[in-house]
Amino acid sequence: MGERNRPGDSDPRRFASVASTATRVVGNMIGTPIVAAAQHFDRKYGRAAANDVVARIPDKWRPLVSPNVDAMGMLGGRWYPYAFLADWIFTAKIVVRAPDEDAFIRELAWAGIDGSMSTGMRAMARWFGSPRAFAEHSQESWRMFHDTGIVTVPTLNDHEARRRIADWHGHNVTVCKVVAEVFTRSFSKTGVRTVRCRREECVAWGHAACTFHIEWS
Repeated sequence: MGERNRPGDSDPRRFASVASTATRVVGNMIGTPIVAAAQHFDRKYGRAAANDVVARIPDKWRPLVSPNVDAMGMLGGRWYPYAFLADWIFTAKIVVRAPDEDAFIRELAWAGIDGSMSTGMRAMARWFGSPRAFAEHSQESWRMFHDTGIVTVPTLNDHEARRRIADWHGHNVTVCKVVAEVFTRSFSKTGVRTVRCRREECVAWGHAACTFHIEWS
């Protein structure tokens, strides 16, 4: 959380899947947490701000959003390209003039997870008995949200875990930051007091895969 950007993070769309469209192309996130984040945005910043996001988002994404409706017209059961998610977050940040990008990403990511847990993602609750149990089901939990990426756990003990995501097609730096915050919030639901997650490796920094170091107490 609050990590310092590294070379390769300066352009959040550098590794966006440019082939991603509204059609089913690998490199997508399921809509459930995005809808929850959009609903949080609407409640906190107002419908006028939400409509401004819809109006300002790049034209290629206009078919995915609508003004004057819940969650900007996004649907929980639809898959959304990573590139769209990055542009949506960037546009929302501009609209509300968020002074801290990482804090704004954290706000939306946590709202997305909290909202998901209260709706169709209750199945994940069975893995929240402990951080170890949740880490051991990393691939299953990942697949509930993403249609690409192979997750392994090279480090796992009583106070830390490393999640490594390889073959993450359509990887996007903004989404990578979202994932770090999702891991933080998800692990916090296992009953531990404090959780910290930082990106140790990232394909945007020239690594072969993205590695997230998660610590808890």
